[in-house]
Amino acid sequence: MRSALISGFMALACMVGSNAANAQIRIGFMAPMTGPLGITGQEMRRGFDLALGHLEGRIGGLETVVSYANDQANPGTAVAEVSRLIEREGVSVVLGTAASTVVMSIVQPTAKAGVTLLLAHAGPNELAGKECAEHVFVIGHQNEQFGTAMGRYIKDAGFQKLYAMGLDYQGGHEMLDAVEHGFGGPLSAKTYTPLSQVDFAPELARVRAAKPDALFVFYPGSAAVSFVRQYAGTGMSRQVPLFAVGAVTDSLVIKAQGDAALGVISSNTWNSSIHNPQNDRFTADFKARNEGREPTTFSAQTYDTVMYLDAALRQIKGEQSAEALRAALRDKKGFKSIRGSFQLNTNQFSIQDMVIQQVEKDAAGGYTQKILTVVESVADRFAHECPLNR
Repeated sequence: MRSALISGFMALACMVGSNAANAQIRIGFMAPMTGPLGITGQEMRRGFDLALGHLEGRIGGLETVVSYANDQANPGTAVAEVSRLIEREGVSVVLGTAASTVVMSIVQPTAKAGVTLLLAHAGPNELAGKECAEHVFVIGHQNEQFGTAMGRYIKDAGFQKLYAMGLDYQGGHEMLDAVEHGFGGPLSAKTYTPLSQVDFAPELARVRAAKPDALFVFYPGSAAVSFVRQYAGTGMSRQVPLFAVGAVTDSLVIKAQGDAALGVISSNTWNSSIHNPQNDRFTADFKARNEGREPTTFSAQTYDTVMYLDAALRQIKGEQSAEALRAALRDKKGFKSIRGSFQLNTNQFSIQDMVIQQVEKDAAGGYTQKILTVVESVADRFAHECPLNR
């Protein structure tokens, strides 16, 4: 009798535990909150927090427990942090990341643990092709989308001799390769600089000597402030147009750049002038929370990634199995992107319109990103190599 009572109690406890688990989701938010990409991670956190606020703290309508991890844009740190999230915090989803090298370091640990990985701002080439993985969903972008769109735009604008500069890490190399691919021909030169570098005088001297028709750069954060100001200071900006990615002149850095940023043309996945109900709400509420400052690509893509997860969980009514969640993530029913047109490719990377924008003065004397054109439905060139069969 005692044995039967114990068995009954254990069964009831399991049922209660199961019901509790089904009513709750544990998520790990990972980003570089300090280090060379710290400004990026902090902005991603702002987008994440705003999305949570809009969902009243319940992603998919479920009680949501969030554990935070600072990967410092360092693969070794990221592996340790993702192990903590999985083993100690019991997360079933890891969301975020900004550095491609970090992503590549945590793909295998998350796969082994059955954890779903949602990438908000990193999209390495390897994972788009032969090394694609069923547990990895890239909601932000594939690294080449920025460069491919800008390369096409520069070519169509009639420039013949294009020089390119960027950060010396995986994402930087992939970005410049993508520009070359979109440009449809060899670049006059590629220069890579360390993540911590903020003095570009030697590199700018080489650019001047090369006499290009145009210059493309990939420098977010503090490097963006230094580069844009130094480039304008050389006087080259009056002869050689500067092309970039949106992060080079976004709202985090443009006040420090001042008028040196005027005229810079960049490619982006998002712009505050994209008008739909969800983007209007996101932009207005972000500005209200951040002293009137506009959002950035980092906050916008992270916000969208949370909303993508929310739509998937609502579709399966909170079912917690990895298989059900991933099927819903591939389906994306109910998701309305702040970016407008959005879909997942067969490799589970985004296909999206890319905005080409230019820095101008606004009516209040500040700065705005005017949309010049849209490069529609930009996909990556690696999807055909992905063995996932959908």
